[in-house]
Amino acid sequence: MKKILVIYYTQSGQLLNILKSVLAPLEKDGDQFSIDYEELKPVPSYPFPWSVLSFFDVQPEAVLEVPTDLEPFGFDPKTDYDLIVLGYQSWFLSPSIPTTSFLLSPEARKVMEGKPVVTINGCRNMWLYAQESIKNRLKNLNAHLILNIPLVDRSPNWASVISVPFWMFTAKKQFFKFLPSAGVSNEDIKNASKFGNVIKDYLAPDNPDLKANLSLDHPAEVEKRFVVVEKSAKRIFRVWARFIRLFGKPGSLTRKPIILIFTIYMFTVISLFFFINKGVFFLIKTFKGKELERRADYFAKNLSD
Repeated sequence: MKKILVIYYTQSGQLLNILKSVLAPLEKDGDQFSIDYEELKPVPSYPFPWSVLSFFDVQPEAVLEVPTDLEPFGFDPKTDYDLIVLGYQSWFLSPSIPTTSFLLSPEARKVMEGKPVVTINGCRNMWLYAQESIKNRLKNLNAHLILNIPLVDRSPNWASVISVPFWMFTAKKQFFKFLPSAGVSNEDIKNASKFGNVIKDYLAPDNPDLKANLSLDHPAEVEKRFVVVEKSAKRIFRVWARFIRLFGKPGSLTRKPIILIFTIYMFTVISLFFFINKGVFFLIKTFKGKELERRADYFAKNLSD
């Protein structure tokens, strides 16, 4: 029997639905696969729905990958698992704080060292550089990333930039009737079970290569315009993160005014982005098209620099 450990953190429950769908083909063969689910529980817990300031207050620690405390894990890190599945979300173009906290824990090293890992990300639309952080963490743990499965909100960007924040701040996936429901669509979640068959074949007893990069045959979908946007935004986020942390720890009164300024800055930038992103992307595609293709291929196929 193959043993699989699923590590995840979710607030709305969407990510767990995605994980369950991906692993459905393996769940059906209970005599061949044993699946342990481990939900990460930060201490103190993060609110859902968020308040606006509480959400933006986690930006510095998320971007700089500062860990938080987690409740004791239910799994035994000494268990010899055949596969680790890591489900996570992107917070400010970085892995969520609970995910980073787990990957920095001694238990993560014990259970993941030398093991194949599948990453699954449920997000609005930007996941490229969060995944780069995950790749680096897994490399430091001597784990082998074999497949990345990002599922995104396919709504038009102008729509999701409204619907997703309202979901985060109200817990309602469809706040306005004229907007599509926020989050990964039910159809995409259902269709994610196709990846379960890929994983199932990978774990077959006659598979000679348990370090294969499955992303070469099953590349992730990459929105090329985000290759450029994320790289620049990541740098700006780091500057803001370091600046905000000068004013105190999360939740402190001294940094609340700076968080408010950052919040206004974010809404302003997002508004301007609609007017300039197509023009900037056209110029980059025209003059640096080959480099753009290369970087998109790098992210899609889980390659190494």
